[in-house]
Amino acid sequence: MTLGILLLLLVLFLLLLLTGILIKGERFYMIQNATGRRISVKRGFSFTYLFFGPFVPLFRGHIGGFFLTFFVELFSLGIARLILLFCYNGMYINWLAANGYYREVTQSNAVKDQVLPDRKTDPVVSNQNEYRKIDGILEPVAGELISPEADDDVTVDLTSGKIEVLSGVYKGAVIEVQTGDKITVGRDESLCSLVISEKAISRKHCEITYDTFKRCFYITDYSKNGVYLDNGQKIQTEISVILKPGTTIQLGSTNNIFLLRA
Repeated sequence: MTLGILLLLLVLFLLLLLTGILIKGERFYMIQNATGRRISVKRGFSFTYLFFGPFVPLFRGHIGGFFLTFFVELFSLGIARLILLFCYNGMYINWLAANGYYREVTQSNAVKDQVLPDRKTDPVVSNQNEYRKIDGILEPVAGELISPEADDDVTVDLTSGKIEVLSGVYKGAVIEVQTGDKITVGRDESLCSLVISEKAISRKHCEITYDTFKRCFYITDYSKNGVYLDNGQKIQTEISVILKPGTTIQLGSTNNIFLLRA
């Protein structure tokens, strides 16, 4: 009888291993606004939790997750691990999000499968430093700038700029911006033209304008949680930054992502 139970457990263990190999969860990075700390996370099946159980959240500093998984496994005599190994990665990602982490946005996943019309933009001038890694913390730097100088020999197409909402409460909306227009985004209706009632959004989060002649956007961040570019870089606070069309921005740790289009 005991041998049969051991064989059953061995078969079940091998099936779990096979499941983990066949089901490859998405892997990505999450960044914390306050420190710039960047953590690699993975969705789905957790091999690490399969072998080490509640010690995984303890090692990661997820104390609440440690106590939860420890007592659940204790009361279930360890059987609950067969369920938790499919759930823990999601619990960890949610815990990171609640502590100011957000998913790193890249150009590829922000505008995936989206084809924009060809456009001529001003020459790019970059004043960027690379991320500097100090004690495991990546220090974010400001966004990429474009030259504000126009070429006198180039015919300018006087079209309006567009802010396309890729995700968030206004997903799918396209806001036209003419020269002189100011799109102010924030939580306070009396200060903002685009109101987002989320705790992580400041009363006046940022301001976006568009220059029709130079075909570029100006954005100023007034918030505590910041405005991040598609490569995860944080723009400087209270300094007007020039961004070229095709850039995506994310408001702090929220899922409000905008694509700036000409």
